[in-house]
This record gives sequence, structure tokens and C-alpha cells, in this order.
Amino acid sequence: MAVAAWLGEVGKNNKMFFFPMVFMLAATLTSLVITVINKCKAIGAGTAAWGDWFQLFFAAAMAVLAIFLVVEGAQTFAKQMKEIYPDPLIADHTLPECVLLWWHSCCL
Repeated sequence: MAVAAWLGEVGKNNKMFFFPMVFMLAATLTSLVITVINKCKAIGAGTAAWGDWFQLFFAAAMAVLAIFLVVEGAQTFAKQMKEIYPDPLIADHTLPECVLLWWHSCCL
């Protein structure tokens, strides 16, 4: 996401990074959620050692930070789209609408 945002900021084509970015984000968040669920089950069953608590804390923290990163990245990409397409109709859209409009422009 950082490379795609940086390339967009300097005016280069960054569309080639979006599929790998979304795939890696989905894989990472899925892994973190599975880890949190498994650690909560172990803690609830009473079979948890101190390492399970430690892993639960860090997996949950990393998942929250990843979600913040997604929001920041989406805002950056929306801002870049508004700079590329300064049409007043696009400039008046909300962030989710801008992301959908940007996605549509990538597919054309």
C-alpha cells in the first residue's frame, strides 16, 4: 500500500500494485482474525499459557493497526483520484464513492 500511495503521489502509474495489495491485506487480516479467535478459545477453555495471552494482545493490536492503515490508504487514494479527475461531480463524492469511481477507472 505504501508503494502504491507513493507512486500515486509522484504521478506514476500505480495500478499494477492494487491486486497484490488487496490480496496481501486480505491474507494478513484473515490470519490475524483466526489467531485472535483461536487464542480466545484457548483462554476461554482455560488451557492458555502466558504466550497465548501475549499472542492475543499483539494479534489484536496488529489487526486494529492494519484497519487504520487501510483507512489512511483509502483516503490517500481518494485524494489522488480527486487530483487526477478534478471534475466537480467527482470532487463532491464521499470516500466510498470515490473508491468505487477509482476502481471503475482502473478496470477500463
